[in-house]
Amino acid sequence: PHTFGWNLGGHTGRVYVPPVDVTLGQSLPAFTRCSLDDDPGTATKLAKPKEYKDGKYTRKDRYDGVPYGQFNAYLAWRTDGLIDQADRWEITVYLTAGKRGAPKDECTVDITPRRLQELSIKPGEKFTWTNVEGSRLAGAVSGGKAVQSGQAVADKHGLVTLEKVTVTKVRNRIKLRRAK
Repeated sequence: PHTFGWNLGGHTGRVYVPPVDVTLGQSLPAFTRCSLDDDPGTATKLAKPKEYKDGKYTRKDRYDGVPYGQFNAYLAWRTDGLIDQADRWEITVYLTAGKRGAPKDECTVDITPRRLQELSIKPGEKFTWTNVEGSRLAGAVSGGKAVQSGQAVADKHGLVTLEKVTVTKVRNRIKLRRAK
């Protein structure tokens, strides 16, 4: 998993990282292409610098893109109820809430299971997935309603990516199964 933040305030900037459980002996979700990600630009110098307010200061940004932003800063997951077995993988993911939480109630993001312990994936292998929103016990057992489903095929590296998965502050249980 990765989170990245930037700003024009020098090297003292801080990025809030939600508490997540990352250990080598446990699988986790890798997030990419989140709809809440900001635009870092292309390092193209502008003909005229943009001015923006930063608290009591007015700053100038000479390059395209936003002057401060983030990638994946609002995404988190729960490891209680994590299932990593030979035939399936399940995890609860969510958007952070509160003062430092996500600016919207939902987003879409690509999710790739990483550091799988039991689920072995071969290149070209087919999978089905379901997204259950608002499940009891953060989606670990049952309840909630299926809001999405899809199919995915493992790439040449044996990685399977679920594309444009909806994630909310209510929490979502992602269920990945080997296709029959």
